[in-house]
Amino acid sequence: VAEAPSGGLTAGTAATGTLKVTRGVSQIVPGIERVLQIWGDDGLFTDALEQALVEAEPQLGDALFAYVKRWAESHEAALGQALARANMAAALRVLAILEGLPSKEAGTALAAGLKSPHADVRRAALDLLRGEEAYAELQQLLTDKDADLRREVLAVVARLKIRALGPAVVRRIQDEGFQEIPPTEKKDWLACLFALNATRAEETAIGM
Repeated sequence: VAEAPSGGLTAGTAATGTLKVTRGVSQIVPGIERVLQIWGDDGLFTDALEQALVEAEPQLGDALFAYVKRWAESHEAALGQALARANMAAALRVLAILEGLPSKEAGTALAAGLKSPHADVRRAALDLLRGEEAYAELQQLLTDKDADLRREVLAVVARLKIRALGPAVVRRIQDEGFQEIPPTEKKDWLACLFALNATRAEETAIGM
């Protein structure tokens, strides 16, 4: 597809339909950008996504993400997997791509952002979650070992009033181990339940 001078940057071959970008001179970036613009199928998707996640050259990164966005539909699972390991800037760009996809699979992929090591990515993913698949992921994260993540999930469940998770919140509050968690987190659990069902929260608090 494109060939750089010795020691430069190479972007695949038309025969193999692969994309491999190595560090090199910036002069050939416009050529790679043009190749990605005119490529007529998703044959480069996996390679383009992997390179986009680590690309430091802004213009090339923009070109890679533009290609990924154009062919993102039907690749939601790959985008979700990328969220958990991407750096913060790349993960936020992946979230934006998933946000623009209407599919149920995109909603599921968005939930993978909750596993990101970057707090800003987790918060952004929480704001975008939708659908029953996402709620199932939220319920699982309510038992995560990371207390900060649990508290972030509780805040979103309360703000969005996701009543489907009410039973899970009640079970945790009534669990014997609830008394062992820090007072600040106890307050978050009770506040979440109150947002979902004030009457049930009062009854539960009285019974503690």
